[in-house]
Amino acid sequence: MFKENNVIVVLGGMQIVQNLGADYTTEFEKIYPVVARAEDVIYIPFFLSNVAGDPALNQSDGIHPTPEGYRLIVENMLPYVEAAIAVRRQK
Repeated sequence: MFKENNVIVVLGGMQIVQNLGADYTTEFEKIYPVVARAEDVIYIPFFLSNVAGDPALNQSDGIHPTPEGYRLIVENMLPYVEAAIAVRRQK
């Protein structure tokens, strides 16, 4: 549907906690780049890089980022969003 409507897609990759086992973790991490290549979309390897797992950048629930955490997430995503804008301008 996105392609039919000329939407530029940015796929944000995720990672999971390591306690689910190495095999599961490895296979999970492979999903995002495979989908990105198959669908020819812009891929962010891990948009929570330097935020996930850092207690100083997450709220007390350990999941949701603090304002500073979100600032870093935006910085992580910005180059990919800029790439999407550049692709859009070329069309």
